[in-house]
Amino acid sequence: MSFVENPFPKDTPHGWIQWKGTDACVDIHCYCGESSHYDGDFMYQIKCPHCGKLWDTGGHFILKESDEPEDEYTKLPT
Repeated sequence: MSFVENPFPKDTPHGWIQWKGTDACVDIHCYCGESSHYDGDFMYQIKCPHCGKLWDTGGHFILKESDEPEDEYTKLPT
């Protein structure tokens, strides 16, 4: 399995986004230091406008424990 498909160790809290054609609003940061922004439909592969590096975009994200009050959050089904 590739890093894009499973980038985190099994015991790392994380999530996965299943793209269903919804709009994406994404800030992108490349190793070369370039910061870009994308608004649009779908985002499966991107190319850095500065260094030209081609990136596959996975659907995984890190879960960070919150220290904010529990007033506005997405309720998950139990």
